[in-house]
Amino acid sequence: GQIQKQFRATEEAAEAKAKLHEQELENLKITNLLRTSELRSLQMQMNPHFLFNTLNMISKTAYLGDSEETVFLLQKTAQLLRCSLDYMGKSVTLARELEILDCYVCLQEKRFAERIDFDFDLDERFHQVQVPCLFLQPLVENSITHGVGMYTSGGRILIRTRYLQQEGRGMISVVDNGLGMEPEQAEKVRKRLETVKIGQDSCQQIGLENVYMRLKNFFEGDVGIEIYSIPRQETEIRILIPVKEENGYVSNDHCG
Repeated sequence: GQIQKQFRATEEAAEAKAKLHEQELENLKITNLLRTSELRSLQMQMNPHFLFNTLNMISKTAYLGDSEETVFLLQKTAQLLRCSLDYMGKSVTLARELEILDCYVCLQEKRFAERIDFDFDLDERFHQVQVPCLFLQPLVENSITHGVGMYTSGGRILIRTRYLQQEGRGMISVVDNGLGMEPEQAEKVRKRLETVKIGQDSCQQIGLENVYMRLKNFFEGDVGIEIYSIPRQETEIRILIPVKEENGYVSNDHCG
């Protein structure tokens, strides 16, 4: 009788444990769905001012009768919008992400003409690593909005990648020769990034917090962000992501 009693208690404990585990799995599923929904919401955001300025530029080009230029601008805009729809909530290779960014840069080059030069300095050895789609565009957009957008000439934005083999990381940086930030302001931005969480109002903005949160969740926290700024000279935002050679993300060929 004692053995039977212990056996029933063991069965009941096992059933309770199984139900608890099932509930935990359900809670985890709900949490993951919520996080995915929030990240998609972040990723879907494209600055409406950029779209307005682009359409306005295309309208003026068409009005002036430059049909070839109009077609080119429409194609680049369509490619960018198509990518934002096709890859929403998905990952792409860094190589593909840079191709998408090139569409955005082409449109901005046409808009700003001689006011801003856009340059790429790329180390392609780790460009097969997977990244969240459309995470680079907000960084370049920030450089325009807060850096060189008001320049009448001499503005420069550099998109650079480097494979840091010893650290097992890839570095992606955006540098502009804009207004820069005072040390106190740069430190304030760093602290805000350290404490930002999904669900906060700041994450619903288009900008650095958006990018960092998406990368942080995509790489499960194994991502770094560094801010270097010299007032009235330049600002550089560096993103450091993990690169695993055994997964075939690294090529022996070097370009850069």
